Amino acid sequence: MRIVAGIQARMGSTRFPGKSAANLAGKMVVEHVVDRARKLDVDDIVLLTTCLPEDNVLADWAEKRGTDFIREDFHPLQCFYWYYKMAKIYEADYVVRICGDAPFFDYKTMNIIIKYLRLHILGSDTVYLSQKIGEIWGIMHRSGMATEIIKADHIYKIMEHTTWGLHNSGNSHRFGLNLDPQYFNWKCSVDTPKDLETCQYVMDHLGRAPFDYLEIDSVLPDNMKIDGDELEQKYK
Repeated sequence: MRIVAGIQARMGSTRFPGKSAANLAGKMVVEHVVDRARKLDVDDIVLLTTCLPEDNVLADWAEKRGTDFIREDFHPLQCFYWYYKMAKIYEADYVVRICGDAPFFDYKTMNIIIKYLRLHILGSDTVYLSQKIGEIWGIMHRSGMATEIIKADHIYKIMEHTTWGLHNSGNSHRFGLNLDPQYFNWKCSVDTPKDLETCQYVMDHLGRAPFDYLEIDSVLPDNMKIDGDELEQKYK
């Protein structure tokens, strides 16, 4: 079984232009994501970006770092083309979708899910895997913790930049690792400069990247946390 991780990143964010290259504790945000992805039990890690000139900085960084990368012309169905091409080139059975603005994504629980896959504990008809809270799949993504695994022959269900059609379909062929909701009333996906400040606060107080969501929750003061209902509504 081949599992390949793709990190989607580009500089053209409307809410926070250039966020992928924004400075977080002396490194680009996307560099933290790549470093964290190296902790995953996957066969390859690939940076996915566009052919737009503004994304040259990401491709140049990947080339100098020795990180595999794929560039595609910008398209409304960007994610589909990125992961479809990656799965073909790397002959993947499953792809791991990682957002390039999630420097603290939860690699520990994702490795548990990957282990279930590799040991064939899950059925071969499982097409979508991620972390979730109860019956809620999306809030993990909004916190910046979630990653997703998608069976390669179901990549066509990826939309513009989300997998909403997979994790909200009610499909029985999906698997979610349940986590405690009390630890996710904050946001560490870098969609805005304020989110970057939150991540920097965590790095400053730990002196390193957090091991997991429990460490993030332990260092963030209440005034930097977001009510769960507000988080759910704000980032729908």
